[in-house]
Amino acid sequence: MAKRNGVWKVFSIIGILLIAVLLCYFSVALYFYFGKPNDISSKLKVWNLMSDQSLGEIYLDASYRIAGDDTTLYGVNIDEEGYVVTLASQIDVEDNYILYSYSGKIYGGKVVFCDTYFNLAVIKMYDLKDEIKELSLPYVQIGDIYSSALSFNSTFVVTGDPLEENNILTVNEISIYPYIDYVTREVDGKTIVDFVNTSAYYYNVADYSNYSQGGIFNRKGELLGLIYNYNVMSSNTNNANVMVLDVSIIDYIIDDIKNSDNYSNALIENFNGFDMYELNCYLNCALDDYSPYCIYYNGSWVEVPEVVVDLYQTGVDGIYLMEDFVYNNTTISSGNFITSVNYNLMSYNIYTKMDLFYLFYFAESGETITITSQNLDTQEITRTRITVE
Repeated sequence: MAKRNGVWKVFSIIGILLIAVLLCYFSVALYFYFGKPNDISSKLKVWNLMSDQSLGEIYLDASYRIAGDDTTLYGVNIDEEGYVVTLASQIDVEDNYILYSYSGKIYGGKVVFCDTYFNLAVIKMYDLKDEIKELSLPYVQIGDIYSSALSFNSTFVVTGDPLEENNILTVNEISIYPYIDYVTREVDGKTIVDFVNTSAYYYNVADYSNYSQGGIFNRKGELLGLIYNYNVMSSNTNNANVMVLDVSIIDYIIDDIKNSDNYSNALIENFNGFDMYELNCYLNCALDDYSPYCIYYNGSWVEVPEVVVDLYQTGVDGIYLMEDFVYNNTTISSGNFITSVNYNLMSYNIYTKMDLFYLFYFAESGETITITSQNLDTQEITRTRITVE
C-alpha cells in the first residue's frame, strides 16, 4: 500500500507541475491578447493554432489601401502609432494620402521616409478629424525573408488589398531569385529602367490574377516582403513568379523615422552612382543600336564613359560615381570606382549599391567609414575616411 501511495504521489506532483505550466502559458497568452491587443506578432508567437485563412484575416487588420491623387497602393502597419511601409515607386513625397482599413476606418497619411533605391516608403497615419491624436492600431513586426527562404516545411500567408475579395493566399515556398530583376516604364516612347532589385525573392502561383497580392508574412506575425512585380511564365497562361521586395532595412531605421518628420540619410542623399549590376540592366534598355551605351539614368539620357564600359565587360564589381560624393567636408570625385569599405574594424567588398547603402544606414553619429576607390582615368587608388555626423 505504501508503494502504491508513493506512485500516486509522483503522478500528483507531475499533474500539478503540468497544470502550473499550462496556467503560466495561458496567462502569458492572455496578457498578449488582452494586455497588448494590437501587437499581432507577439500574440502569434505565444499562441498560433489558426488556419492560414484566419491568419490572413488577422494580417488584414494591419493592411491598408493607400489612395493618392493618381495611384492606389498596398501597405502594412509596422508600429502601433501608425507607420505604414509601402513601395516608393509610385509615391509622391509631397502628397497626402488616404488609408482605408479592413475594419472600415479611414485615416490620413503623410510620407515620412522614401528611398527609391530600396523602393520603400513609410507613411505616418493620422486621424482625419484630429491630426495630433495618438493612434493605437494593429501592427506586425518585420521578419527575415532570407532565413525564411532557406527554411523547410514552412508555409507563408499572402494578403492583398483589404477592400478587395480573394485577398488571402497560402504560399508553400519563397525562393531567392537567382538573377537581377528590374522593372521598366516608358519615357519619350522608350522603355527605361525604373527600379533594379539586386536581392529579389519570389514565389510561384498558377494564376496571379485570381488574388489580390500585396504583402507576404510568415506564421509568426512578421512581414517578410512586399509584392512589386509579376514575371509571367508564358504568354498563354497566368502562371507567374510573383516578385517580392525585402523590407528588412526598415526594421533597422524605424526608430530614426519615428524621430523625424521626414527622415533621410545624408550619406545616401549625396550619393550618385551605379553598380555594374545596375549598369547591365540600363544597357538592356539603352537608347538604340546606334548608341548602345546611352542609358537613361537619374532623369536623363547619359553616355556611359568608355572606361566604365571596358571595366564592366571585364566582370569587375563595384560602384561608379557619376558625380562628386560630398559629405561632411570630404569629397570623392566623380569618375572614381568604389570597391571596398572599412567600418567597425571590418572590411567589406562592395559588389552592389545595396552593400554600401546598408552600411550607410547602420553607421551611427561619430563613427567612421573608410571608402576605397580607384580613379579610372589615373588608376590612382585612394582611401577616404568619412566621419558620420
